[in-house]
Amino acid sequence: MKTIYTLFILSILLIMALLVASFVYLEKTSHWDFYYTIEDGGQIRGDIEMDVYLTEQSTLYKSRIRNPYQIDTGRKLVRMNVDKKTSFLKDYEEISLTGGIKKAFYLKRRGNAIDFLALAESEFAYLDNVEVKRDALFFDSISPVTYIPFIKLYNFRRGGSQSFNAIRREGGLLPPSIFIITFTSIRDEYLKVNGRKIKTECIIIKSIVTDQIYIWVDKKRHDIVKIHIPKRNIYIKPSAGQEKFDVLEYSPKDEYGFSQKITFVSGNTEFNGILSRPKKEGVYPAIIMIQNENAKDENIAGVFADLSADLSKNGYVSFRFVPSSSEMKPKFLSISIEDELASIKSGIDILESFRFVDPERIGIIAQSDVNYVIPTFIKNEPRIKAWIMLSPLRLVPVVDTELEIVKKLIKIIQKHDNGFEERLSRCKHVTVQKAEETQSNWKNIMGKKVFLKRVREILHLNATDEAPDISIPILLLEGKKDGYYSTTYLKSLEDNIKIRKNNNSLFVAFKQLNHYLAESVKSKTLRTHYVMDKVVL
Repeated sequence: MKTIYTLFILSILLIMALLVASFVYLEKTSHWDFYYTIEDGGQIRGDIEMDVYLTEQSTLYKSRIRNPYQIDTGRKLVRMNVDKKTSFLKDYEEISLTGGIKKAFYLKRRGNAIDFLALAESEFAYLDNVEVKRDALFFDSISPVTYIPFIKLYNFRRGGSQSFNAIRREGGLLPPSIFIITFTSIRDEYLKVNGRKIKTECIIIKSIVTDQIYIWVDKKRHDIVKIHIPKRNIYIKPSAGQEKFDVLEYSPKDEYGFSQKITFVSGNTEFNGILSRPKKEGVYPAIIMIQNENAKDENIAGVFADLSADLSKNGYVSFRFVPSSSEMKPKFLSISIEDELASIKSGIDILESFRFVDPERIGIIAQSDVNYVIPTFIKNEPRIKAWIMLSPLRLVPVVDTELEIVKKLIKIIQKHDNGFEERLSRCKHVTVQKAEETQSNWKNIMGKKVFLKRVREILHLNATDEAPDISIPILLLEGKKDGYYSTTYLKSLEDNIKIRKNNNSLFVAFKQLNHYLAESVKSKTLRTHYVMDKVVL
């Protein structure tokens, strides 16, 4: 009897062991991970970690792309869900993190249409029911995870050129565009990967909107072995694991001044700032430097750092700051225009508190679209004695379609997607409608918590009309090379300022400089940054 019990218990233990082993096996066979490096100009400047999960009905792709040398995207997190049988897109999300700034892009399939949501800190864009082909897939040339569904749909037996419907992100808060992409198998080739020789099939990828791409896939498994984008001199190659990067931030030599970090709270938001001052003891005029809420850090990738060093050299105190957010726990900052104006006031209060600042000589330098709210602020702030505008822009929901760069982009997109202009117009309308249909500051859209207040505030701004009431000196510096300007807005701004009773203003345009009034510098050790033009300084 004892033997029977022993055998019975052993049988149960064996069954349990087999069950555990089968679960472990299934887990391993339903999850794969891949690592890649991003080579730019022969240097490894980023890496990619990719996970593939098989579920009963879906294939889930997750990807983390690190570009620590890039000026605008430190990390990008991608999550893409496709149907297991058809490889058709179910939903897609992309979150970009740069410093403490977070931006996101979401797509969700609904039959023969998709819903779209984009978030850029406190602003958003939304559009539902965008008609697309049922087999349309998302594509991003720098994201290998988006290649895989196309490779699965490609008929390797038939070979040759095969075309697919694709969806593309156009950047910022713009809605997606739709295009045709063609994959063509051109040859078999042996490649050496991690010490092994692998037979691959080389495929050339072409479309009207992307640079020509070469991709090599394993001849048997069709795994991605290598990607080459010749025009950008970029290679994406397999690696054994994560790379280690030691990237330095650009910091100009400030021989005449020194800087200190300052953290302060305005309303419910914490701000990180840098105060720079001349080394020599004395009382100095001061400049508060303001940038839009989407700036990565206090320096705008070097622009404000250069400017502060030059101000110290010329006997000025400067204070620059941005809303703070932890990159370890990224979140969307919810900064209304009301909060923004309050933070500028708090910044001036801090400047005034230092004994080396002359409270009667405080000026303001504002960059980009933050200039649009400054007239409202100056009108009620007598402490500001001068205003310098760096490449001013209008604040509008989604995007200012009068910007030269946007007008050019729309024309290009319309050539391959003749519904884009109408889609953008509808996106602006639906976004405004969402913001105004409630007085609440927040709303759940596509399962995401979206801040509405800032868009409502933008709709009721009429800042340019207040410019004639401002009597302080105004200097406007505009960089036109990259098209980030609106001719009609600049004309309106100039006209409104010139009709002032005290017309002490100056407008200077730099056709050879971008809207940062600076040159982009790529380095092997530093993050790509801007160096401000000496003439502008």
